[in-house]
Amino acid sequence: MKKGRQLAMYCRLIGAMFLLVSALSVLAHAEPIRVRYPQGSAHGFLALKTLDGSTIATGEVTQTVRGDEVTSRLVFRFRDGSRDEDLTVFTQRHTFRLVSDHHIQHGPSFPKPIDVLIDGVTGHDPKPKN
Repeated sequence: MKKGRQLAMYCRLIGAMFLLVSALSVLAHAEPIRVRYPQGSAHGFLALKTLDGSTIATGEVTQTVRGDEVTSRLVFRFRDGSRDEDLTVFTQRHTFRLVSDHHIQHGPSFPKPIDVLIDGVTGHDPKPKN
């Protein structure tokens, strides 16, 4: 039972972290970040572990570049079938600028599934509410 509680805690922490970063990136009124070194393409594999070293999820991160636009995708697949996906698009012409961020969490590890899409221009979720 202890591992189940740890898994739930980690999943909530990951969800809160992604939502916080997404919200702050849109809501923050800071100076633009100048591009010193443009981002390039990347591909990597990840493991999400508990404090005792047990793997609870495996992941993959890919980043592709087309012109000045960068698309970054991060996916975690949990052992219980849950998924945590984040797709971020930004431009890197002179300064970094968020175009969009789409975050999805669903499955048994996430008691409240989320599907949030943030438009970097307006700062709102452009999907209509039911």
